[in-house]
Amino acid sequence: MNPAEKLIDRFGSNAEVARKFDITREAVRQWLENGIPTDRALEVEELTDGEISATEILKAARKKKQAA
Repeated sequence: MNPAEKLIDRFGSNAEVARKFDITREAVRQWLENGIPTDRALEVEELTDGEISATEILKAARKKKQAA
């Protein structure tokens, strides 16, 4: 499960993630496709009480970039 999928699982729905991060549901869908933006890594870590770490998000972003 990638960090975006974990985030949705943690909060229960795309809509709830959108509310927590003050973004649109479309943006959440983009996170699923493209990964969580690295500039949101610390915010995600804080809002998930460390369940999804900033390091995990950064590693996923690097892996996706290397695959491209």
